[in-house]
Amino acid sequence: MLDYWTESNTNAYFPNPYVGHSGTAINSYIPGSNNFVSQSRYLLSMAYLRLKNVTIGYTLPLEVTRKAGLDKVRVYFSGQNLAEFKSNRLPVDPEINETEAAWGRTYPYPRTVSVGLQVNF
Repeated sequence: MLDYWTESNTNAYFPNPYVGHSGTAINSYIPGSNNFVSQSRYLLSMAYLRLKNVTIGYTLPLEVTRKAGLDKVRVYFSGQNLAEFKSNRLPVDPEINETEAAWGRTYPYPRTVSVGLQVNF
């Protein structure tokens, strides 16, 4: 929170904090207070894209598996939560609502990767 406006930092993200203009309540408005002027600068875009589940598999042709005395051979790769694309300013996970955690502030979903071989005789 050190990126606030000063004469040497005029391109700051946050405004200059005004001493004595904090208000008496959370939603109070004091005439002349620059801390409570309605604006939209700090609205966050909750847009995101998450690659949640991917499974890729290949079943070997019957001609190959019959020669080895097998009915079916399949290799596969499966992954969960492999990628997420969102704004760097978004401090929360958009999928978690306030009833599950403190407005999305929770541990991220773990990335899980599985590789397997399925053989039928």
